[in-house]
Amino acid sequence: MRYMRRINQTWVSWVSVLVLLALLGLAVPGIGYTHDGYFHAYRILGLREALTQGVWYPRFFPEFSFGYGFPVLHYYAPLAYYVGVLPLLVGRGAALALDFSFAVAVVLAAWSMGWLVWRLWRHQTAALLAALTYTYLPYHLADIYQRGALAETWAFVWWPLLLGAVWEHRLVLLAISTAGLLLTHNLSVLLILPVIGLWMLALAIQERKVVWRRWAQLIGAALVGSGVAAFYWMPALLEMKWVRVGHERGSIDPTEFLAPLHQLSQLEPKIFLKGIFFHPVQMLLLGSVLVLLVLFWAHLRHRLLVGVMAGVLLITYVLQTPWAAPLWRMVAPLQWLQFPWRWMGIAVLCIAFLVGAVSTINRRMVHVVMSGLVGLLIATMLPTTLIERTALDTYRYPQEMWRIDQVFHSVGATWKQEFLPLWVRVPPDELYQSGPARPQTESPIRTARLLSAASNTIRLAVETGGEATLSLHQFYMPHWRALRNETEPLETFPLGDLGLVATRLPAGTQTLTLAWGATSTVRLATWVSLVTTLGGLLWLWRKQRRSVLVTLVAGGLFAASVWGYHASHHVEVIPINATFAERGWLLGWQPQSQSVEAGRPFHLTLFWLNRRTMPTDYNIFIHITRPGEGVPVAQYDGYPNSGLTPTTRWEAGEIVISREVVDLPETLSPGIYDVWAGMYDWRTLERWPVVGREDGRIYLGTIEIRK
Repeated sequence: MRYMRRINQTWVSWVSVLVLLALLGLAVPGIGYTHDGYFHAYRILGLREALTQGVWYPRFFPEFSFGYGFPVLHYYAPLAYYVGVLPLLVGRGAALALDFSFAVAVVLAAWSMGWLVWRLWRHQTAALLAALTYTYLPYHLADIYQRGALAETWAFVWWPLLLGAVWEHRLVLLAISTAGLLLTHNLSVLLILPVIGLWMLALAIQERKVVWRRWAQLIGAALVGSGVAAFYWMPALLEMKWVRVGHERGSIDPTEFLAPLHQLSQLEPKIFLKGIFFHPVQMLLLGSVLVLLVLFWAHLRHRLLVGVMAGVLLITYVLQTPWAAPLWRMVAPLQWLQFPWRWMGIAVLCIAFLVGAVSTINRRMVHVVMSGLVGLLIATMLPTTLIERTALDTYRYPQEMWRIDQVFHSVGATWKQEFLPLWVRVPPDELYQSGPARPQTESPIRTARLLSAASNTIRLAVETGGEATLSLHQFYMPHWRALRNETEPLETFPLGDLGLVATRLPAGTQTLTLAWGATSTVRLATWVSLVTTLGGLLWLWRKQRRSVLVTLVAGGLFAASVWGYHASHHVEVIPINATFAERGWLLGWQPQSQSVEAGRPFHLTLFWLNRRTMPTDYNIFIHITRPGEGVPVAQYDGYPNSGLTPTTRWEAGEIVISREVVDLPETLSPGIYDVWAGMYDWRTLERWPVVGREDGRIYLGTIEIRK
């Protein structure tokens, strides 16, 4: 940043080293045992899979929630995941991708706080101590190493930039920071709004007048930033009514997490479910800052802003005590925050700002005391970054994600199933279990042929003897679209207790396309973002052409890397269109890669069309054989979709997408191998008969196995 040109390079070197030391725990291979870390890692993997399929902004991850799909990025801000996906595009693992996003956020947050203090006071010691304090305060580190709160960690980047942009009337920076925060964490927007309001009021009082033109320009810049991010926040807000999060505001009682006064001091930087944490060194630092503020109040510049931040700090503490319980019950926006401890993020902002303010006092004693206290904070907090970590198996995605969801009784890499569509009436723990007994029904579909398939899109040619209900093994959302014969729109609706997306076909021969599309809200929000972004770039081109060029080049490089990754990793769906006598069809398959290393898992996706409901659960088999040999050298046998979609859950006329994995022995010699699949009754070992095959096996194709 520009302000660093004026700062002594030795100081810059020391601060850079000390900030990077806060990332020491991320240098250990693996993923930390945190509250949300696994979920964020799997969302980054989901984004990579979508980019592999050529989908640039996937609102719906089809492989989440045990293969039923989940609208994660339709409701959860995506920015931190796009940063995290960069290491995956160059072949690194998911744990490193998650750590990379955390690391970038921590470094940028330190620089943004330093920039804010420098611009206010032009004092290098104050800027650097504020940056270090911002980095090492316990809650900031707990967000990384205990909570695994990736989005909240990124919010620390934008808060100082927003305050500084308002202070200096930097409209472009304000627009960028507004868009960045909206695309980072929606609850952090609620946290900072009252702070910005008080900050602007203090500026007006400090200037002894309200300059309406200045305020209008600031509000206009914030609206421009909101317009740039509208493609995300507008549909997330207006379409929240379709998922659980829009109907469960009272599912968490914030008053249960208010802190008794005796818990105001904790020796460990942890989040206690019924309390806030205050590290003793943090309390010592804060107490010293407040004493120095009182003693040298007359020597401070921008006293009104300092007073506002001190007042906000006091309010954040009060909001976490039982005294604030009536407010949490009565004020709806507070209830959206869920947990009172979220205000500790604003407390970190205020404390770091006050450290910077105190450090501008022109007294050697003050500088020695503040440097010593910040050094003590760093020395005390560094050991807390060394947490237990474990390996994250990127090669077994999404099966490992499903296992984690089973263990923690979660769905779609969320704790509270907040993005589960309202049409799903099956309890989450039953999604992957055998279905209940029901009458046997048969679909009037006579023939079916797969034409093409891609992420969240499938095209079939079907012949039906009467009106047929055809469903897809994905949760229904109003975004799903159905087209008959490429042009005729059909109604989509939720089917059964699982709430699967379905449509009705008339009798006859026809084509059907089922695809995730855009609602009117999504289309409007997308246009708002496009028009606002284009207008902003054109306006900026007149003033800062270099900045526009840098932005376009950076965007072009990212696009090129994504296209390159897509071109080198994407494998098309291969139609098979094999018929099981009176039971259905195996429409096609898609290997994750045509070349697999021996000792690694081989992933493939099978596309089935079921003709009738089944009273019993059947197994599928996948055999890897040498050419011309019948004995498999590797195989999978079990329920479809890696054991999580029993056939008693299959509807008549349902397209089932099952994601399977075959473990390849390390001893396999390099070469070309055949891949076979089929279905059988595990009780009698009798295979389903296949039209045109006597052995009940369907030949899928070949893969290359390499050392």
